[in-house]
Amino acid sequence: MRLVKYADRAAWLEGRRLGLGGTDVARVLGRAPKSWGGPMRVWAEKTGAVAGGLDENEAMRWGRLLEGVVAQEWAHREGRNIASVDGVILHPTHDWARGTPDRLVEEWGAVDPVGILEVKTTGPWGASGWGPDGAEGTDATVPMHLLVQLLWYLGLSGLPRGWFAVLIGGQELRSLPVEFDRDLFDLMLNRCGDWWRVHVETGTPPPPDGSPDFDDELRRRFPQAMTEVAHLDIGYAAKARRLLDLKAARETLDTEAAAIEQE
Repeated sequence: MRLVKYADRAAWLEGRRLGLGGTDVARVLGRAPKSWGGPMRVWAEKTGAVAGGLDENEAMRWGRLLEGVVAQEWAHREGRNIASVDGVILHPTHDWARGTPDRLVEEWGAVDPVGILEVKTTGPWGASGWGPDGAEGTDATVPMHLLVQLLWYLGLSGLPRGWFAVLIGGQELRSLPVEFDRDLFDLMLNRCGDWWRVHVETGTPPPPDGSPDFDDELRRRFPQAMTEVAHLDIGYAAKARRLLDLKAARETLDTEAAAIEQE
């Protein structure tokens, strides 16, 4: 397992720009929640256009504060030892592929880790997104963006299995084991590698995807765009008319949906 260590948090944050971590991969592959952002946000972070990392909200803060407690209770129940990751894990041959798992899992008395533990917390409303305690971790029992994250860490580390310890509503702990999927990891590695080379290494933004992140990048690059008049050629004029039609149709559908909900 390749590890790189950083002297302080500032160096660690700069190191994040040098590759794709678990949350980055989920965003690049279009598997992350909208609040995480998408490929455009990742590109802007890696090229230094915006600060990296997700803005911490109340739920994320409590998840961070409770991580150690949940991890220790999981280890107690499972009869295993856990250890913090002392650095950032790098892929054996691709330095851009990296990640920081929550914990390494060890057998008592053993020296080498046997797996990875990812700790999550969610409210009662999030319980339906998780399978029952002890269920095998698949896309049917684990939110897809988190499953991608754990599989990424397993592929980087070369470890054969992982676990999710998820605390639901502050009072129910579930443990879901996940077996490493080599084919899926190779697919993610190839797609993310192509994306990194085409967009980050060349500084070329990803194509428009309709996301707020892309709007932000357009505003950053063209701050006068909202105040200047643009003369469109025939092709773009048709697209502009189509855009207005789509927005009008969306407003009509939203109004109709709201009326039905109110009934």
